[in-house]
Amino acid sequence: MFCQKCGSQNAEGMKFCSSCGQAMPVAAQQAAQAVTPVQQPPRNEEEKRKKAGGFWASGAGIALVVILGLALIAGVTLGIVFLVKDNPNNEVDAATVQVWDEYETVLADDGASLAQVNMDPNALAKSREDLAKTQKRVEALEKVLQKTGGTEAKKQNARNTRRVATNNTRDKKAAEMAAALEAYKTYIKKLDELYGVFILGNLLDPVTVNLVNAILKDLQTLAANVKGAAGAFLNNNTKVIAKAFNPPVLMLAKTISTEVDKTIQAKQEAEKQRVAAEQAAAQQAAAAAAAQQQQAAAAAAAAAQQQQESAGPSQDYVEPDRGVPDAPTEDCGDPMCPI
Repeated sequence: MFCQKCGSQNAEGMKFCSSCGQAMPVAAQQAAQAVTPVQQPPRNEEEKRKKAGGFWASGAGIALVVILGLALIAGVTLGIVFLVKDNPNNEVDAATVQVWDEYETVLADDGASLAQVNMDPNALAKSREDLAKTQKRVEALEKVLQKTGGTEAKKQNARNTRRVATNNTRDKKAAEMAAALEAYKTYIKKLDELYGVFILGNLLDPVTVNLVNAILKDLQTLAANVKGAAGAFLNNNTKVIAKAFNPPVLMLAKTISTEVDKTIQAKQEAEKQRVAAEQAAAQQAAAAAAAQQQQAAAAAAAAAQQQQESAGPSQDYVEPDRGVPDAPTEDCGDPMCPI
């Protein structure tokens, strides 16, 4: 290394110049550092953060904090999920599902037995018997649901099954199932009322026809209520396989309406034919009676004429006065002659 003062070359590591005694640069620098240590400024902001916050202020520290935070959130979320999943009150119970399955069976049976609408009084009476059986089945399901559906607290208040306010899924679905049964029972009662009108009423009477149309309109509204109640039970229900709820028995109002129109038209046509036949028969009878009267009158006249001809003059007959002949003036040769 060279002396900055005299330019002489010195061995590496020399603190002073061997020629002039000038302190060498390295030695002077080390001496200055020994007396007053000087801190070098940070190269960039990263070094400042390292010096200010240590590891946690570094990129690796921040990344670790983020990872730990996400892990904590995920853990809490999973805990909530498992807590909800393991809570039996947050899903419909098996007893309520069994009631629903039996309810679907009732609907299918009614669809098969009531699908054909027959306006014959005997057939209508048989349909009313089937409706009475259905009503008993639905009422039995209501009793089962009251005793077995929902939470234990709700079972203890079986009489208030549809009135208990609750926020858990188990009781909510049990209440929705009860509402579905009640809706269908109301529908069945209205259908039975319609069949009774068919049996006792006269479809040629405008009052009866208006009553039938009013009941059919009510049936369409009640069918919509049945569908709505079933839809509420099926909504967000993981225990029941979701499928379209449209049982044929709820379409009876439309089917019956068509059948009623056909029956009314047929009865009206039959009534017209009956009236026309009666009028024709009456006219024929009147004509026959008039002809018979004429014949009787003619026969009576002929008989009277014949009787008059065969009996001769009557006792009251007086010989007409033909006058007295003039007396003869001479003997007429007759012994009886007065002359």
